[in-house]
Amino acid sequence: MRTYRDFTITFDPPPIPYRQADWCAVHKDYDGEDDGRIFRGPTEANLIEQIADWYDEQKPDLREVLVEQRGMVQHWIEDHEAGLIPTSQSLNAALAKLDAALGKAEGK
Repeated sequence: MRTYRDFTITFDPPPIPYRQADWCAVHKDYDGEDDGRIFRGPTEANLIEQIADWYDEQKPDLREVLVEQRGMVQHWIEDHEAGLIPTSQSLNAALAKLDAALGKAEGK
């Protein structure tokens, strides 16, 4: 058993002669059949490739992130021009959104 990018990988062959599902990878937050964060494959290397592909699919579109960031900056400019000062709470909320998007992009 080993861990790779929040997935636990185990050698778990089913009791049948079919060898294409001998290895299993389950995400630490796996939540049942509809979750999609469980993989089976013939080798550990195959699972690592499946996990890497899954993380690539989860990355947010860079353009979407940049458009959202531009919108936040534009909002802050409008607030400033109106004499409003952003609160640390609103800035921290914006920072948390950016951190979440960055974490997804980095596969964390």
